[in-house]
Amino acid sequence: MLSEEMIKELQKPLNPDYVSQRAQAGVTLSYLEAWRVIDEANRIFGHGAWTRETIYCKEVCKEKKKNKYGKENWHVGYEAKVRIEVNGIVREGTGFGSGIAQDLFGAYE
Repeated sequence: MLSEEMIKELQKPLNPDYVSQRAQAGVTLSYLEAWRVIDEANRIFGHGAWTRETIYCKEVCKEKKKNKYGKENWHVGYEAKVRIEVNGIVREGTGFGSGIAQDLFGAYE
């Protein structure tokens, strides 16, 4: 079970200062950095009181396509499933990320 204090902390709005942004392929992406999420979990639940596990991380697509200007770019996509456990409560989530770049390794990044 979660304490009332933990529940109150989880229900608070996310501090907008915690949201990072980066530009990719002409689009601004917002995200949370992993260290920040870990820091918050440690603050709310306590060090060693929660676990995380990557169930899988797999490439689901990789192809080379021409963009609207005729240049070839690599398109890659990954899917991941993660499990988090806090005080015996288990939650799993699946996410997808993609990248586009002229260089394959740049697309992976």
